[in-house]
Amino acid sequence: MKFLHQNALILPTTIDDQMSKLQSLIDDIFTSAHKPTKGGEHFIFVPHDIDNLQNVMKVKEKLNAEKVKYIVVIGIGGSDLGTRAIYEALFGHFDKLQPNRFPKMIFVEAVDENYLEMLKAFLDAEISNTEEVLINAVSKSGTTLETVTNLHSLLDDFPNMQERLVITTAKGSPLWKEGKEKNIALAEIPTDLSGRFSVFSAVGLLPLACAGIDVTALLEGAMAATNDLEEAAQSAVCIFENYNKGKKLLDSFFFDPELETLGEWYEQLVSESLGKQGKGITPMTSIGSNDLHSEAQLDLGGPQDKQFIFVSTDLIQNTEKALYEATKQTYKAHKIPFTEMVFDEIHPIELGYYMQFKMLEVYFLAKLMGVNAFDQPNVEEYKKVAKQILSN
Repeated sequence: MKFLHQNALILPTTIDDQMSKLQSLIDDIFTSAHKPTKGGEHFIFVPHDIDNLQNVMKVKEKLNAEKVKYIVVIGIGGSDLGTRAIYEALFGHFDKLQPNRFPKMIFVEAVDENYLEMLKAFLDAEISNTEEVLINAVSKSGTTLETVTNLHSLLDDFPNMQERLVITTAKGSPLWKEGKEKNIALAEIPTDLSGRFSVFSAVGLLPLACAGIDVTALLEGAMAATNDLEEAAQSAVCIFENYNKGKKLLDSFFFDPELETLGEWYEQLVSESLGKQGKGITPMTSIGSNDLHSEAQLDLGGPQDKQFIFVSTDLIQNTEKALYEATKQTYKAHKIPFTEMVFDEIHPIELGYYMQFKMLEVYFLAKLMGVNAFDQPNVEEYKKVAKQILSN
């Protein structure tokens, strides 16, 4: 993967000044690499944690996943977005064109009664043996309203699938206790690992491994990104300086449709990590060339409040490549700031690198903005109100 500074409109001396503020932090991370840590920074070292991978593979072996046709992941936000981003980058975009390719992953996120009823009818028709399905409920707190509701609704109609259920949660959570009481398989999420930074823990590795994805390669890419801390910090500096110049909208513009869910994952990462104390960057996701037909006029002729990250692969060619190059040239001519990331190919190593790079980038951005990247104090407000309404 290549990270390219293109049209950042920032003086090199300014970049150097901001990088100097991060240098001691970078040096500290390098000296701590491969060592366990506590606190939110734990995400940096998860890909290096051999026990993490071994524990995931042990759970996979217990689940007897060889005959699985459908893996149903029940989660929302940080509990499933990273998993879905990787799966859809590798398979999801083409799944509908490959009906006989298994195993397939099905994601159950928001509470949607119509969708859930259709899923139940689908499983009833397609599953002839419980060994053909695996259900993975993911919630660090063990109290996520949507996840708990969807899980119990599914088990109410398919009680025999409890033997094909694995719960991924923090040790001691309500779901952990329920799993212990009912002898359900459990996978642990470290309590100090923030959900949106947890894709390389059991949260993502377990369902992806059961789906036959090379999670070792995924971790290999993530470890390579950790060795490129300066690049991630420099990307954060570019975004931060453009933010200071009034570019408060950050649009990730993907020129490969199968990468779209990476944008959704990044949106949560940016929003929940940086939106505090009246500060924050508003993330967006665009797909080339589709969204050029709906956004280019606004980008070029509207308010100049946006900065862009163009994401492509070396595999695009002909018409698609011409549109991509033309877009970059046009935005550069209009002095619209952007950086560029280029995948060599869509492969677990590349995806692991990209996601760890982006988590590090946001971590450095939070340091530059003076906010805590790992909490989300305001998110709980609407959840408390929702639970009060339901209890009444």
